[in-house]
Amino acid sequence: MTTTTASTATTASATSGILQSMGLGSGLDINNIVTQLTQAEMNAETTNVAAQQADVTSKVSALGTLKSALATFQSSLSVFSGTGKNSAFNALSATSSDSTVFTATASAGAAVGSYQVQVQSLAQSQQLISHVFSGGAASSIGTGTLNLSLGSQSLSVTIDSTNNTLAGIRDAINSAAGNPGISAALVYGTGNNAQLVLTSSRTGVANTITINSSGGDGGLSALNYSSGNTSNFTEQQAAQDATISIAGVTHTSSSNVVSDALDGVTLNLVTAKPNTNINLTVTNDSSHVTSLLQSFVTAYNTMIQQITPLGSYDASTKTAGPMLGDSLLTGIQNQLFHAMGDTVSNAGSVYNSLASLGVTTNADGTLSLDTNVLNSALNSNFQNVVSVMGGSGGVVDRLNSMLNTALSSAGIIQTRGNNLTTQQTSIDNENAAIAARTAVIQQRYMTQFNAMDTLLAQMQNTSSFLTQQFNALNKVNNSNG
Repeated sequence: MTTTTASTATTASATSGILQSMGLGSGLDINNIVTQLTQAEMNAETTNVAAQQADVTSKVSALGTLKSALATFQSSLSVFSGTGKNSAFNALSATSSDSTVFTATASAGAAVGSYQVQVQSLAQSQQLISHVFSGGAASSIGTGTLNLSLGSQSLSVTIDSTNNTLAGIRDAINSAAGNPGISAALVYGTGNNAQLVLTSSRTGVANTITINSSGGDGGLSALNYSSGNTSNFTEQQAAQDATISIAGVTHTSSSNVVSDALDGVTLNLVTAKPNTNINLTVTNDSSHVTSLLQSFVTAYNTMIQQITPLGSYDASTKTAGPMLGDSLLTGIQNQLFHAMGDTVSNAGSVYNSLASLGVTTNADGTLSLDTNVLNSALNSNFQNVVSVMGGSGGVVDRLNSMLNTALSSAGIIQTRGNNLTTQQTSIDNENAAIAARTAVIQQRYMTQFNAMDTLLAQMQNTSSFLTQQFNALNKVNNSNG
């Protein structure tokens, strides 16, 4: 009997780990029971923290949406940068009555008006062609150094036995580092004859080519060229300045792009037409302003469509936006409303607000543009329209100021973000504490149920032993009877 009991105890000790999960004494699923009891005890805490986490996560996401929408809208305002004469809305258009002679563009510095322009000559670059070399591209010229200049800039090319042919000199000039704009080519005549052509990439009388050789065998002197030595090259095209007149005033330019003859106007010369008046007209560019204002409305509407749902409420689904009633959102919306709706003090008495330009607010907060009203305003007082949108204290200026404050590192959005980060840290700490308490409670329940299970196992062993003894005793009594 003693042996049987010892064996049972040994078995119970060896399977103590199994008892924790299988409940050998009781037959119960101890792990499942312990898990459910632990969850029930911690349910209130975990539910509360989960709700806090969901709330913070929702607010962080909403704040990110708000910040992104505002920042994207402000980025779009860069297209309308500048105030006063430099405002993008203060657009001017320059047109030529004959675009085959010149075209024109106008910037903010131009003055509205009409001007008579004559293009007497175009600027052109110099081109030289050498005398004939009967040996063609392989003609041996000589060695030494070629010193070439174009206007005030110069270039030195070393010619030796590896590149002393006409073709070698051509390639040496074209590949030289620091070449100021001289290109070399070979043209071929009858038979094997070849000639070296040098062309300047720069127009204007100041950009002429000169060539002087030095050192070597002296053969490179066959390519020397200067104003006092023109025998080795023929000037196929002379360097020349453009000559124009505007309102009877003559102006010369080394380039065919003339930007210093009339304030704010750039002329692109195409063809010379001497002594012929071509009309240049500088006007306010109303179509450009309309396009800019439509782009502004589109950008603003995109922002509104992103931030409005944050503070909305859907009665049919009883669903509230994550920032419904939030003073941060309502404050920004109010600032936007005033920046867009208030009059501009220095824009005049008639066209001094977005509404007077045909921009109205819809029921959902987005904007609509009535181009007929805008065109009327542009035709009536173009500068007042410019002042409303691009003037100092105008709509774009006010919006930029408001958004700079809201999005700054010390602004209300960053401050709210910092607060949410603090809340998230607190939630993370609470989750860690809950995890620790859960582990302690789970271990306590596991210890209690394992102790119970061990006791039941021992009682079952004792019961089995006693049953065996009673059965044995009954068998003896029956045999004696």
